[in-house]
Amino acid sequence: MGFLDQLNHSAEVTKWKADQQIRLAKASNQIREIENLIKAQKVTLANATFSLFSQGKITENELTEICQTISIFYAKIAEQQHLQEEIRNERPPQKPENPVYPKPEPSPVVFSTPEPTPSGLVCPICNKSLVGRFCPIHGVEGIAPITPQTEENEANGANEANRIETLPDSSSEHPE
Repeated sequence: MGFLDQLNHSAEVTKWKADQQIRLAKASNQIREIENLIKAQKVTLANATFSLFSQGKITENELTEICQTISIFYAKIAEQQHLQEEIRNERPPQKPENPVYPKPEPSPVVFSTPEPTPSGLVCPICNKSLVGRFCPIHGVEGIAPITPQTEENEANGANEANRIETLPDSSSEHPE
């Protein structure tokens, strides 16, 4: 049983016990009220009997009615005492059974490694395409691959460099 289940059960038992005590107190109050009514009837009986005695007129009907009323009150007291006994014999809410949760089935975990993407560089020694910046076999830094177009561009670039080198110096043509 988890902590929250125990806490909920304790709260239910406490609530039940408080409710039980309130009902017992109400039943006790009912008994006291009825006993007070009986006392009042006994006082009425005593006063009536004494008055009849004083007048010399004791009749059975008046005494019978008072005694019947007292008997009804005693029956009500017995009923309230029986109710109190039932309340005392009540049992608190039972702890819930530990729920059995099915164990989750492990889901198959599929590990997929992404295909390495080439970096666009090649090893200058083995000329293999590289995934990273360095060749895993030779440990050297990769270079851009040489294609026929690259060779042509390099050749044109060399010609332009030569041309720039052969340009006359502008300071020598115009003496100051």
